[in-house]
Amino acid sequence: MTMNEAWKKGDPIVYKKEKAEPFDYIPPGGRRREAVVPDTIDLSEMARLCVNAMTEATDPDADYEMYFELGMRGKTPVMSHSMADMCIMKFQEGLPLLRLICGSTQNEHVERAWMETTLKAIGDDGHIYECLQGKPWWRNGNVYDSASGGAADSNFTIDPAYSGRFLSAMTLYYKRSGNEIWKTAALRLVDALIDCAVDKGDYAYFSPSPYLSLKGSTEDYGSASPQVGTEVRHPFLGCLHVYREFQYAPALAFAGKLQNYMLERMGCVGEDGRFLGFASSNMIATGKFMGTEAHFHTHTSILHYALEYALISGDHKYLSRILKGYEYAKRNGQTTLGYFSEFLHSAEFEHHEACELADMIAIAVKLSDAGIRDCWNDVDLWLRNMGVEGQLTPDKAFMINTYAEKKPDGAPCECECSYDRPVERNIGAFAGWVTPNDFFDPGGGSLVMHCCTGNMARALYYAWKSAVAFRDGKLKVNLLMNMETPDAEIISYIPYTGRVEIRPKKSGELWLRLPDWARAETAEITVNGIPLSVKAEGTYVVVSAAAGDEVILNMPITETKTAILVEKRRYTITLRGNDVVDIKPRGDFCPLFNRSRYGGGEAAYRTVTRFVTDEDIYW
Repeated sequence: MTMNEAWKKGDPIVYKKEKAEPFDYIPPGGRRREAVVPDTIDLSEMARLCVNAMTEATDPDADYEMYFELGMRGKTPVMSHSMADMCIMKFQEGLPLLRLICGSTQNEHVERAWMETTLKAIGDDGHIYECLQGKPWWRNGNVYDSASGGAADSNFTIDPAYSGRFLSAMTLYYKRSGNEIWKTAALRLVDALIDCAVDKGDYAYFSPSPYLSLKGSTEDYGSASPQVGTEVRHPFLGCLHVYREFQYAPALAFAGKLQNYMLERMGCVGEDGRFLGFASSNMIATGKFMGTEAHFHTHTSILHYALEYALISGDHKYLSRILKGYEYAKRNGQTTLGYFSEFLHSAEFEHHEACELADMIAIAVKLSDAGIRDCWNDVDLWLRNMGVEGQLTPDKAFMINTYAEKKPDGAPCECECSYDRPVERNIGAFAGWVTPNDFFDPGGGSLVMHCCTGNMARALYYAWKSAVAFRDGKLKVNLLMNMETPDAEIISYIPYTGRVEIRPKKSGELWLRLPDWARAETAEITVNGIPLSVKAEGTYVVVSAAAGDEVILNMPITETKTAILVEKRRYTITLRGNDVVDIKPRGDFCPLFNRSRYGGGEAAYRTVTRFVTDEDIYW
């Protein structure tokens, strides 16, 4: 009998250590209050819903490991485990950031459990190990079979792609708590990753692959399969976070070698910004892929992380390539919706993955915040459209459950699945395979893949943190969306009308960035009821305002219709400002862009909990 066959639900997971070192869990600190706001896009509410999915779609019988996928099996939605549960390392980075946006304390015991199991998975050599005994689903798939010397019979494996992302979570844990165990663990893990890498002087890689490191192996599996090789991007970014927080020079030097491996050794993004196509051999064998396809998220995540390297290190040698790659990605997506397909140049229809959207938002925010390029209108468009529509909300959950009730029963799943309120527990997750007009495509079968939830969680934080910024006596409001930050409260009626109310909490020049559909010459501004002349500075209008003033911006907003081509299919969309309020043809199963309510001009309202964090975490 194999270990997999002997396993039964609830069997304990075996870690490197029986007990974790003592640590402090730090709940989100700040002020809460109830507020009534227009029912328009609200990053805090998006974050609150996402906390639900990240902590509810977990398995209490497996130390709260995530169920990676929400899918349909016959008539019943079901959550399932797989080796992709390793994406929990994305949750561990994203969840504390979301709590800072919205103040949610939901299921804090789950987050504590993750922190504990992370510490228990650390070996004497500093590595965070994949602990496989008690998690048979981690042995499925090609992670262990793809590289020579596979580890199918090992209880503990070193997976740099998995452990490298924990560097980010541990750095964030230290940044919030000041507990030295996280700093020590992060620095030791950097040293361990450097020690197990194959160092070729100007570049480095993991052998036989980024999914499996074996001491003494020199095989460069990634050069033959770049899709796998690029997974070094996770320790790449993790090392950058360690360097930024601790100024640990070996982390930056190693990050530079991993960057060279991806951009020079494998040439994943060309000097002209073009994405290298590398469909795998098994994909090509199916006839769907010809070998020239490019996995969008792989490349955009490399662009995002390379940009982080440039900003953190001050080395801008790849900045031109990053900018060209960003434009290449935009040309190959639908930039009004923010629809970016999983694979470029595929012969078949490709679904949108929220992973790609998260990368593009991250790049746009980071470029804008650094003053390299103003991409705020991109961020505004993408969050308002596929950002909002790609999140599983209660109304979408109702439609999915209604659809499921009409389907025949399917075969029951194995014990690695859960039928316990799967859709409700995933409310707040981000979809893995949506179409432009439908959250659920029966042809794809998948409703949610939590790689997307983890990446979008971080992207939401980037957007929220930089949406309002007070620097050098200037209060810049870059996104005219409902939110409250330590610097300002914003009440936005867009797209019902073009009215936005701003209540600054700091005195100085107030810079309001107008979206591309608005014009300074037609905008009207009052401060405490007194009309002021509008002063334009590029894409911003500027007024003087003191803390506590009420500033009201009014902009004419109109509806327009336009035809668009998305992934070989044609649609007609109706826009109010940057918000798509209708799309034709309509979706069949869980239609998107049901926003006719915005066209009447009379705003609907909702009561929300406003949270203002007292933590200043730049990430």
